[in-house]
Parts: sequence; C-alpha cells; structure tokens
Amino acid sequence: MFSLVKMGVDPSQIKTVVSLCFIMVALLVLIAFVLRIIKALGVYEMTKTLGIKSKWFAFFPIFSSVAFGKLGDCAKGRAITFFRKILLILNLLYLGIFIVGLFSFFLGTVDTVFAADKVLYKELEITKDVASALVLPTVILCISAAVYLIYRIFYYIALWRIFSAFVPGFAVAYIILSVILPFLAPVFIFLIRKNKPFFRNNYQSNMGLGE
Repeated sequence: MFSLVKMGVDPSQIKTVVSLCFIMVALLVLIAFVLRIIKALGVYEMTKTLGIKSKWFAFFPIFSSVAFGKLGDCAKGRAITFFRKILLILNLLYLGIFIVGLFSFFLGTVDTVFAADKVLYKELEITKDVASALVLPTVILCISAAVYLIYRIFYYIALWRIFSAFVPGFAVAYIILSVILPFLAPVFIFLIRKNKPFFRNNYQSNMGLGE
C-alpha cells in the first residue's frame, strides 16, 4: 500500500507535504481558469471586431470552440464554416470518448482489484489476466488522446489564421511560441484583441461575417 512514511517522509511533515500538494493543485487550477478567462475575453473582442454573431459563446465551455472556430474561419477575410464545425465536432467527440474511457477504466480497476484479491486469497500467483479488464478502457483512452491530438492540430491551424490577420508581422513567432508553450496562446490572443485585422484581399465587405 502507498505510504509517505515508507517513502522516507517524516510523519511530522506529512501534513505540510499534503498542504503543499493541495496548494500546488489549487494554484494550477486557478492559473488554468485565468488563462481560460483571458482567452475568452480576447476571442470575444476579436469576434466583435469582425462582426461575428454568437460572440458570447467564447465564455462557455465547448461552445467556446465555436466562437474560436468562427474567428479562424473569418480571419482570412472570407467567411467559411470549416473550423467552427470541425473544432466543435472534435471537441465533443474527444470529451465523449474520454468520459466513457475514464468511467470504463474506473470499473476495470474495481474488477482488477477484486480479481487480484481473489487470486491472493487462494495463494495463487497473479498473472496478466487479472488486469485484462483494463485493456479496453486503456484503448478507449488512447483513442480519446488521438482525437484530442487531431483537435489540437486544427486548433493551431485556426490560431495561425488568427495571428496572420491580427499580427501578420509576428504570426510566425507567436504560433511557434504557442506550440512550444501552450499557455502563451491565450495571453497572445488577449494582447492582440484590440488590433485591427489585416486582410490581403478585398473580401471583407462581402464576407457575411454576421453568420
């Protein structure tokens, strides 16, 4: 059984260690929340600048991918519907598969524990068959990870389109930094939210950005 004492932690320091772990987790959650808010503010301002409807979607989970996708669709000066659809579909698909995989993994873990206890009770050797209940959930979680990876690829393509319109001179540097350090993407979006978009064509008047 897992034990901090066995790991060499002084029993008198366990409370401190647990408190520090809790503080770190709480800090990470707070940072993630702040980054989500500043990204939502940035997407909202930019969709407002481009006259895109549903700009309030930027503040809601899942639907934020629609607002971000619309921004990516219109960032080249032409209104298309690719990114808003593909990002929403992949987001929903990833979340659905991940939740199923996580629930299945939990049930598989319970089955594995009971199977291991039964084997140990009979004083038999534990074999790999005991953990067979975890195989399918692991495969499902791997599939969800693959879907998420595809989502991130399209996300960065849309982000590149946005940077190309709002900060054309720094688009390459911004997208490279955003890929290497993902937490910078929301910061960049927030910083450029009031920039005037630059289009290399004259389609802006015919974009139909209100869609």
